[in-house]
Amino acid sequence: IPVIILLAVIAAVFLSRSIHIIDAGEVGVKLRLGKIDKEELYPGIHIILPAIEEVIIFSTRVEKIDMTNRNRNPITALSIEGLPVRLDVTVLYRIIPQKADEICKNYGVNFAEKVIIPIVRETVRNVIARYKIEDLYSTKRAELQKTIYDELKKRLLTAHIQVVDL
Repeated sequence: IPVIILLAVIAAVFLSRSIHIIDAGEVGVKLRLGKIDKEELYPGIHIILPAIEEVIIFSTRVEKIDMTNRNRNPITALSIEGLPVRLDVTVLYRIIPQKADEICKNYGVNFAEKVIIPIVRETVRNVIARYKIEDLYSTKRAELQKTIYDELKKRLLTAHIQVVDL
């Protein structure tokens, strides 16, 4: 009888570790013996093989990155005249769920620090360098924001990240 109880406990533990739930607003990437599976796991219940497979969860919700004075992380750029400008930039983004395996393979779970922040900084600096300092603070502010948004959207899309707003 103790053997039956032991087997029942082992089976219960195995079964509980085999079931993985992906919540709404998430996508899972399955690793099988360290190799990334091409099929993403969408919200619902999924069966995995414990010790052989693991699931990495990515949010598909809109996320925010603040590069602001408040966070001690503003962007400093030079205008066309070479004058320094400090900018507060907030980016709203989300990953493209169907490409979560590519994001995992190329950048890992810390993709925001590895990809989004450097691309945002570089894009903002490149765009600011095309404008006069007076234009940044007056007449061309909306144009500047649209230019940064359009360039960011195009560049981050190649990394499978969708820019929602800037």
